[in-house]
Amino acid sequence: MQIIVLSSACSVSGGARQALYLADGLKKRGLPVRFVCPPACALSEAAENLNLPYTALPDKFFEAERVLRALLLPDGPTVIHAFHNKGVKWAAYMGTLWQLKKLPVVCVAHRGVTARPGNPLPYLLPGIRAFLVNSKACARTLPLLWRKKRCFVVNNSIPDDRLIPHISKEEMRERLGIAPEHLIVGTICNNNPAKGAGALIRAFAAAQPKLPPATLLLVGVSSERWLPLCEEHGVAGHVRLIPHTPDIAGYLQCLDLMCFPSSFIESQPNVIIEAMCLGVPVIAGAVGGVPELLPPECLFDPADEKVIAEKLLYFMSRPDERQRLSAAGLAKKHTFSLEFRLDTLLTHYRRCLEEQKLLPA
Repeated sequence: MQIIVLSSACSVSGGARQALYLADGLKKRGLPVRFVCPPACALSEAAENLNLPYTALPDKFFEAERVLRALLLPDGPTVIHAFHNKGVKWAAYMGTLWQLKKLPVVCVAHRGVTARPGNPLPYLLPGIRAFLVNSKACARTLPLLWRKKRCFVVNNSIPDDRLIPHISKEEMRERLGIAPEHLIVGTICNNNPAKGAGALIRAFAAAQPKLPPATLLLVGVSSERWLPLCEEHGVAGHVRLIPHTPDIAGYLQCLDLMCFPSSFIESQPNVIIEAMCLGVPVIAGAVGGVPELLPPECLFDPADEKVIAEKLLYFMSRPDERQRLSAAGLAKKHTFSLEFRLDTLLTHYRRCLEEQKLLPA
């Protein structure tokens, strides 16, 4: 069995990282794998950095079909696992064509967003044998027939090296200039207002007079965008604003509490999983697939800054509650491991191949 991981993305987004993690994990297991994505982009560079067997994806459908067909094994089955909208759509069309030609290939598709599909055609064609989604919230957006028969929830995975900080917790705190007695609450986000940086700053400012000594850490943001708001609310001296960085674990390890206030309806945010796997207690907005990751007491309406402030005050003032959440997150760590995801996906690949009589049952 050969696996082709196909992505139509150019940037290294959360979904693109999942495609990379999958291909790299399969390669490390010694399985025949090839990564296919658009040429000369951030994703192709990332694939090359991982030394993944790589093929450039042409921009036009029929050229892409010829390239992919040439990659199929002549004497064994191939699984094409498609990521992102264009990749999934093309896999549906190509898979249907290849079934008519009786080629030894099956196509499966990843879906990790909670918006309803704008184009229903890939869900009506027989070319996709299974949709592998990362949350029940995502599954609910698919047509009913798919939800019942061909849709399977498979958690995102976090490779072990993604959870290894580059410097110690003590060194990071010193670099940030945070006093040892200060608790740290923070998040990983960006400048998009929907990610909730502004709401968290205002909630922290509202809670700060009643909090134990605390610092707010925002990673992935620009100080030019958010420092004026911190100054407006009188908390600039208690906030650290860090631009985008690849060393997420180095900052996450310092947090006594992670608050993920995004109102963007995400399916399964990688950063929440990363925090849980590092033993960081998490509270978050009850949107998308987030309620599948966290208990009800850790959820809030991301539009209600008063409730966010109350959650901050409650958990920051209760070390026993934070310890309980930390232990609960660590107890789920194995379900987000790359090995667990690979085992699950390989089971689905084999099932699809058996159904097509490309592997013995």
